[in-house]
Amino acid sequence: MPSPWEQVRQEVRRRSAVAAVAASPESVRHLAGVHFASQVMIRRRLAFVVVPADGDAVLLVQSVLETTARSLGSLPRVSTYVTGPVAALSGLLKERDLHRGALLIEMDFLPAADAGELATRLPEARLDDAGDLFRAVRQTRLPREIEEHHGYSRAAERAIQIAFALAAGGGSTEQDVHVRMQDAMLTLAGGTIPFLTLASGPERTLDVHARPTSRIIRSGDLLRVDLVGFFSGMYTDMARTVAVGRSTPEQRDLYQRVRAVQREVIESLRPGLAAGDVYEGFLTRAKSHGLAFTYRYVGHSTGYDVVEEPVMTTGNPARLLPGMVLCVEVMDRLPGVGAVHLEDMLLLTDDGPEIWTNIMAADDLPVVS
Repeated sequence: MPSPWEQVRQEVRRRSAVAAVAASPESVRHLAGVHFASQVMIRRRLAFVVVPADGDAVLLVQSVLETTARSLGSLPRVSTYVTGPVAALSGLLKERDLHRGALLIEMDFLPAADAGELATRLPEARLDDAGDLFRAVRQTRLPREIEEHHGYSRAAERAIQIAFALAAGGGSTEQDVHVRMQDAMLTLAGGTIPFLTLASGPERTLDVHARPTSRIIRSGDLLRVDLVGFFSGMYTDMARTVAVGRSTPEQRDLYQRVRAVQREVIESLRPGLAAGDVYEGFLTRAKSHGLAFTYRYVGHSTGYDVVEEPVMTTGNPARLLPGMVLCVEVMDRLPGVGAVHLEDMLLLTDDGPEIWTNIMAADDLPVVS
């Protein structure tokens, strides 16, 4: 597969443009190999990757980020600015004689005021929206990204395992488990938790997006988590359910049926399959195993956004591609028993799915004790 910047270059030529300009943190990380946290935190600290129809790609960053860009980034050409990112970008484009003709710009990220300023500074250019181009390029991962993302997924799952063990000791609250999970994420791989559902017991686990409370986790409870992790510009997304201390036949039966459906969906995944067809297969399997609750989707790609295309939902014609990182999640709820939620991350290869989150994966309800 061509490198991401070569894919962009090919599209620049196909659209008869002079260059493409990436502006979002997601596209910059994918094309330049480095995540700039300040690009997210400081509104005027824009970063750009310019990919011309001919010649080398160049990364443009604020000057305090130059050392980071050169030491961690994958692009050898780095340019900097002190203030005025749009002025710097227009100057760079003029310097490289890329200011006449069509420019493919990531307009779905660039603020309207900046787009207007760029158009004023480049009167001989036509600014065309290329958000679709950069989203498509980000869908599949480079080998270095796959290695990083795999490591992050295992760190997140290990953090869940460590935190769930805390509940087994008795007397811990849901909030205690949450704090332990965050500490483990940070310690293992520098990760944070931008979103988390964590609940215990037969009533609270029924709430799809329950937040952790001061409720004490008791023996015999189901304990479930849906955890989104963020690691240096990449997201992980997974869900796990366990029983604490002991389990009941009803809990085990619910878990086994959810797990069976999820496993069958994962085993069905192949490159070229339409996302909507995956969902229709899920509905058939959910019915055959007697699940009462079905999400509006059964999974999605993940990486630079928590939820990326293709989303596996009704009628989505988008095709699964090798190199995509996918999440497959299934949940069911039973009043008086609770809810079981399972979500795993996998890499789709030419030969099928390679499951990444296998530390806690189990066909029978795990019991932490």
